[in-house]
Amino acid sequence: TPLARLHLRADAIDEDDLRNAIQHDVVEMNQMVASLLAYLSGEDEADAEAPSATDLAVMCATLADDVVDRGGKAKYHGPDHCELIVRRVALKRAVTNLVDNALHYGKRVDIRLDATPDQVTIAVEDNGPGIAPEDRARALEPFVRLDDARGRDTQGFGLGLAIVQRAVAAHGGEFALDSAPSGGLSARITLPRGAVIAE
Repeated sequence: TPLARLHLRADAIDEDDLRNAIQHDVVEMNQMVASLLAYLSGEDEADAEAPSATDLAVMCATLADDVVDRGGKAKYHGPDHCELIVRRVALKRAVTNLVDNALHYGKRVDIRLDATPDQVTIAVEDNGPGIAPEDRARALEPFVRLDDARGRDTQGFGLGLAIVQRAVAAHGGEFALDSAPSGGLSARITLPRGAVIAE
């Protein structure tokens, strides 16, 4: 792709600062394109993926472990196992978006899973600047980037939360933003047990 060619050509630049700046821009452009493609193709991918039994506890714990493996700070809080019928790829992408968002704005992420007989809740919390209550509904709209420090997402078009909301809605669930105990943001996915997943 053109971006891959730019990345290869940047490797040949002798000046370190210039080479690093160009490579950073290429990575940023790749992330923007990836977020746009994920948003535009999301409905088609969701329709193509069959719901299956998925251990959400293992998925969340693995995402936390992945952050630690990359040198970040993350912890999973919840049961060892929690199985639910979901579209695994779509839901994992949604939670991954929340984890990446939390790491972008905070120094650590806590992934909490709570299961009751009626529903399962996944909360991704950070210790960043949070989002003001009056801005939370707007933050869920596609292509919206807030003016404060929380909203200056240089890695995308402001589609991460919109992708999450669409994936959760397809599972008959709810997605909400709230204040985390640490003062940062708590992004909460609530899925009903036995939900009728949109076809």
